Amino acid sequence: MIQIVSLASIKLNKADDYFLRLDSDVEDLMQSIAAVGLINPLIVTEDLELVCGGRRYTALKRLQAEGRMGDEIPVLCYEMDSIDTQIMAIDDNVVRRELHGRMLADALSTRKRLYLIKHPETEEGKAQALATNRKLGHDVSAESAPTFVQDTAEKTGMGTRIIHQNIARGEKAIPEVKDAWERGDIGDTQVDELIKVAPEEQKKILPAVIGKDIQSTKDIVRQTKTAGAEVALDVQEQLELGNKLFKKLQNGLKNASDAVDEIEREKFNYSGWPIAKMSIEFCLFSSRMKQFLNISEEKTTGYEHNLAISNSNESLTI
Repeated sequence: MIQIVSLASIKLNKADDYFLRLDSDVEDLMQSIAAVGLINPLIVTEDLELVCGGRRYTALKRLQAEGRMGDEIPVLCYEMDSIDTQIMAIDDNVVRRELHGRMLADALSTRKRLYLIKHPETEEGKAQALATNRKLGHDVSAESAPTFVQDTAEKTGMGTRIIHQNIARGEKAIPEVKDAWERGDIGDTQVDELIKVAPEEQKKILPAVIGKDIQSTKDIVRQTKTAGAEVALDVQEQLELGNKLFKKLQNGLKNASDAVDEIEREKFNYSGWPIAKMSIEFCLFSSRMKQFLNISEEKTTGYEHNLAISNSNESLTI
């Protein structure tokens, strides 16, 4: 029922602060409440412990501190236990689309744990929550409740695939992965890849995944699953070094080609140049490249034939 209470009388449960989002930016919300009042009352327990409306609570406290509103506010008061209050707080934030990324994953995985304690009669909850539920004084003889996913979908409007996906992220990702995710060092799909390997492997390959695209992340995870993190990291190190050196080689070849093109365009006089020495160095380099790239004589002939056709209207005379 709706009651009018003093804002100062509302209690905060520190264990639930994470999902109440008391430290969120509320400037716009403050302006709205100051203009039209509190449209959606805070939700509290019988002893006035805040359940839903952390951002509204923060906005109200700041407005009161600025002298822009009085102390009395409307609240919706419900009789509920600690598990109910946490589930309701999570649902309230999810419905309002205020949770995303790591916070959404942690919220849904926490909701699942609480729901299975509350409803051990569901198939998911039977194995892990009977003792805890009895200890809390809950009825464990009731008929089967909806599964956690069914209940969450009904209460929040979220699709079942998104629910399953975020539960997996919340339950399987190690804290270091979640921290990197929260900082923006890795994205959602990278988290989905990392949780495919064991926690100790996640920790080892995380630094190699940061800054990589999704395909590179998939390659690292695949190699980890096949041969272990050490091998995957070694392969990645070799690939990065190889890419760096090949890029350097590619740039060098392009610079040399551009220089020859410019010489031809400007019709420079070659008199006095160490042509013979340059020819020998080019032949040696060409031989090394063929050996390095493992190009057979047959393939070389084909390449040279194609090159001759493409340059049929051009010539270089040294």
